[in-house]
Amino acid sequence: AFAAVAGGGSVAVKVLSEALPHRSEVGGVVLRVKDAVGAHAAFKQVRDAALAHIAPEQIEGILIEQMLTPGLEMIAGLRRDPSLGMAVVFGFGGVLAEIIEDVTVRFPPFGEAEARAMLGDLRGARLLGGYRSIEGADIDQVVQFLTALGELAMDLGPEVVAVDLNPVILNRNGVHIADGLIELDS
Repeated sequence: AFAAVAGGGSVAVKVLSEALPHRSEVGGVVLRVKDAVGAHAAFKQVRDAALAHIAPEQIEGILIEQMLTPGLEMIAGLRRDPSLGMAVVFGFGGVLAEIIEDVTVRFPPFGEAEARAMLGDLRGARLLGGYRSIEGADIDQVVQFLTALGELAMDLGPEVVAVDLNPVILNRNGVHIADGLIELDS
């Protein structure tokens, strides 16, 4: 990751702790760090932010990773319904997921045609093809991703309550999962 900074790229710095499942809400994530000095400062910043909420022994580490190519920020995942089973959820996401509330849901099994229909369900579906300065997504790869997510949903045991992938970055280069959380039944 420091090689990315040295080579002119940028990195994300994230605190790792099961006690902080939504680390960005407590200052546990710093994005677009451009140099080693900034990476060192970001390391201290996310550590200190975490320590304001949890004990030192609850910090599992600090992750430094190369930033992804920008694109549309989506949310994807799985949610277990007590009577219907695991559902695939997909929609516009990132930090605005709860505000935008543009998601679609399907219960597997489903194939590529149904995955493609999921994209059409979204109010912001036109953005997936690109709009003004917004780069569009590789729709075929998004369809493959949703189909694979549906297959995964059918393979998971009952101990998995939810899988949250947020953000999932869509661009012409494909589908990139930037962060994820798996929730297990206690």
